[in-house]
Amino acid sequence: MTEYPMPLLWRIPDDYPQGRIGRYDRSRGPDRFAFMDGALLPEPLAQSPRALFDCREEELSRDDCIWTDARIPIVNERLKAFLSERSLEQMQFVDIEIFVEGKNIGGYYIVNALKTAEIIDIDASIYRCVPGSREIMSFSVLRAKKGGMGALSVGRDRRYLAYLFVADDLASSIEAAGFRGAAMIEPSMIGS
Repeated sequence: MTEYPMPLLWRIPDDYPQGRIGRYDRSRGPDRFAFMDGALLPEPLAQSPRALFDCREEELSRDDCIWTDARIPIVNERLKAFLSERSLEQMQFVDIEIFVEGKNIGGYYIVNALKTAEIIDIDASIYRCVPGSREIMSFSVLRAKKGGMGALSVGRDRRYLAYLFVADDLASSIEAAGFRGAAMIEPSMIGS
């Protein structure tokens, strides 16, 4: 029997500087929720997504993974190449215009996870549903199924698409390679 890894959450680090969190321009490109559907977006897009940052370019370039208020990972060329070598068929990299100091600096991509699975252990988690429905609204305790991702390296839970999960072996590789700006945390840290 194949032993599959424990899923971790890919999210913004707790110590990420507030001043380096950009604003996703909701007037351009796909709605930010389109990147949480676990589906391939048609290319080329009618309009490229855009994010606006109030920091200096040198500050932003310190990290390989940068963030906006949309809470979807945006990676540079170096991290994109690393991820592409390991799980290209599970991710789409969507060009995003990054405006810093009034100019588009280029070379950044939104990570769009293309696969979903039942990763969250619903029975061991504590959650609230949208009033009047069975749709999950939020978690106060989150638990993931060991092996819930199967052979996926990156994916979303089909019942709650907001969280991006990463297999622990890929997360370890990202950390060992020294990439900055991405936190890979145990799901149990949500709500604690």
